[in-house]
Amino acid sequence: MITPLSIAITVLTLGAALWALVKLIADRPVDLSRLAGKMLLGVLGVAEALTIVQTFAGFMLLVTDDREVSTLTFVLYLIGVPLIIPIATWWALGDRSRAGAGVLAVGLVAVPVMVLRMHELWSAGV
Repeated sequence: MITPLSIAITVLTLGAALWALVKLIADRPVDLSRLAGKMLLGVLGVAEALTIVQTFAGFMLLVTDDREVSTLTFVLYLIGVPLIIPIATWWALGDRSRAGAGVLAVGLVAVPVMVLRMHELWSAGV
């Protein structure tokens, strides 16, 4: 796996999760009519783009490298990670209560956990 890419995804998603947690504590919904909401959406967009790049890179590494990894598990992680951010964002924008920000925070914390698990799977195949 590409470590700098994984670190960038982790930093962006944990920063956005902290941002969503502040919104949760302040009892504010994720609102795109404000500048802060647009900036959060921009950060989420960049993080999503990086997860897509990581997915393509992971598939290429899986095809070109001769490692003994749990292929099914690794592929499911590669497919699942890019799905979390859009689903959590869609939920947060649709739910105007504080639960929307909570779902976004939980989803954004799940992304680095899954990225770390992908690294563990990839490293175990050495």
